[in-house]
Amino acid sequence: MIDNAPVYFKHLKQFISDVENGTFND
Repeated sequence: MIDNAPVYFKHLKQFISDVENGTFND
């Protein structure tokens, strides 16, 4: 688990952007 909430949300926001843009990758 990620304990640093701001970092977690930063990555989550980026993940959502990637999915919406159809550029999902690891």
